[in-house]
Formats: sequence, structure tokens, C-alpha cells
Amino acid sequence: MRGPDEDSVWADTVLALDLDDPTGWRAIAAPFKRRAMAAGTTGDRIYALGGLTPGCLEAFARMGARRAAAGSGGDSGFDWTTPIEAAVPISVATALDGHALVAEILLSRALDLSRQPDEEVVVVVAHGPTSEEDNDLWLGNMDTLVERIRPRTRFSRIEYLTVRDDASDPVREQATAELRAVVEGAVEEGKSILIVPLLLSYGGIEVGIRRRLEGLPYSRASQALPPDERLSEWVLMQAMAP
Repeated sequence: MRGPDEDSVWADTVLALDLDDPTGWRAIAAPFKRRAMAAGTTGDRIYALGGLTPGCLEAFARMGARRAAAGSGGDSGFDWTTPIEAAVPISVATALDGHALVAEILLSRALDLSRQPDEEVVVVVAHGPTSEEDNDLWLGNMDTLVERIRPRTRFSRIEYLTVRDDASDPVREQATAELRAVVEGAVEEGKSILIVPLLLSYGGIEVGIRRRLEGLPYSRASQALPPDERLSEWVLMQAMAP
């Protein structure tokens, strides 16, 4: 990525390393022009998922320009709900929300940490949105997940909350105080605390959770929801849903 006033540079090669003969990396021609994507392997194949193409960035740039113009009164009549034009039909599936497979993964993460369930308090922690209305929706989904987990465990109890990193300072500070209060309360009871982040990836939010809980004893799951084969199962279920 380059500055806002410079054209993007797209790599035309990819680097490969043969693990059976790791004598050095070699460059091969890139089969497509794409970046900011995920990749996975199955058998002897590599699958590239998602990502941005040059056309995507141009579209984002146009959207940003129109939004900026709207903010300054230059394009106040633009409808931001205008559908995207596409050459193929687009179907939008449901989100992960309170799906049973997500509950299964969270339970697995907690059990990986558990030693004496009767003496442990599980705290499921999610990122969370900025508005109170949206946060209530998040908490509703988290409640569904926790209710799916509770009957299958012997944990002392399971708590859940959001940290709301992107909200205003007062909202974020309140969320921090609530998280610390939950953990401090469990510590005063003599319980062990198991932090299970409800995140799609590690790389930022979990660092904030650690800082919020500085000085308190707890164990934290070593990974977010992915990687987990059950997420692949969820994708297939969504794709085949009527």
C-alpha cells in the first residue's frame, strides 16, 4: 500500500518454497492480480479466498469521494443503499451470530483451558459495536451462544460482554470497568478465570483485552474462532441453505 496520492503497486510474482528441498525461495508468475486475501490448502491445491482487485480499490475510492462530498454538502442526495451492479446474482447469507457451531467452537476453547470446571468462571469477550442499540444485538447473540453451552458444562458460571474498542472514550472505559469487575469478582470468590474471546482473528483486540486485565490472574484461549474445520462446515451449510 502507498500514500493516498500515489497509485497502488500490484505484485506480478509470488514467492514459493519447496519444503522438501528448502534451498531457497523462487519467484513464479502470479496467476491473478489480488491482495488482502486469505489462503488455504487442501491436498496438493492452494485456494485463494476473497481479497481486493484493482477494480475494488477504484470503487472504494469513488465511494469515499462521494461520501466526502456528501459530508461537505456536495452530494447530499446520494442514496448509500443503492445496490451494487453485478453481472451475476448475489445472495447474502446470515452471519455467524448465535449459530450452534460457533457455540461448539467456544466450548472447545474453554475446555482446552479447563482443569477444574466447578472452580472456573468462563468469560466470553467480543469486540462489540459503538452504538447501544447494536451492542444490545451483539449481547443477544452472545446470550444465545452461552445458553447453548451452559447445559453441556460443569463450569461455575459463564459470563459474556463486549469491550467496544471503537466506541467513544466514556463507553470504552465503562466496558473496561465491567470486564475488570467480572474478573475481580470471580477472583474474590476464589475461582479461576478462563477468557474465551469471540473473535474472527487474533492480531489486535486480544491485546486490548490483555491490557484491560493487567494485574489480574486469568487464562486465555490460544486462538480465536478460526482456524477450525467447523467454520468450513458452517460455510457449506450457508451455501446449501434454501
